[in-house]
Amino acid sequence: MSTTANNIGKKETRAGMTLVEIIVVMGIFVVLAASVRFFPIDYFYAQSLEDDGTKIAFTLRGARNRAVAQEAESKWGVHFVNSATSTDFYQVFKGDTYALGTVVERINMNETVQLVTPPSASSTDIIFSKLAGLPTGGSSIIISLVSNPSITKTVTILGTGQIEY
Repeated sequence: MSTTANNIGKKETRAGMTLVEIIVVMGIFVVLAASVRFFPIDYFYAQSLEDDGTKIAFTLRGARNRAVAQEAESKWGVHFVNSATSTDFYQVFKGDTYALGTVVERINMNETVQLVTPPSASSTDIIFSKLAGLPTGGSSIIISLVSNPSITKTVTILGTGQIEY
């Protein structure tokens, strides 16, 4: 049998990729690169701002409810700290003042969110009276995105003790 007869019916195989395969792979990379460029990262920052606003309102309502219920026979409050050097936070406390009270819980804010009110390197207390739940201290807490301070959320503490968000 000749060599030509042995090669008939056999396909020749080559290592490598065809032009069509290369174009398909490049197309996939282009689509992935474009989706990363237009990925809505601002959506996640806005969601962090919304989440922190909701947590602040929830925490203030909880402190007011504890004061109205006279839990621990004490006033209850929330101490907000706008740290100039690290992540902002707030603390739930019981007592007539933050300085003389007992901290019950500390909540760190998301790293992408900052307190606007109180101003940088300061703090403020919102204290609710026993039984009536009337507030003393600040009338609102304003938070914003670190990356875009013009985007804000406000939690308002009304004189009646109601928390609006």
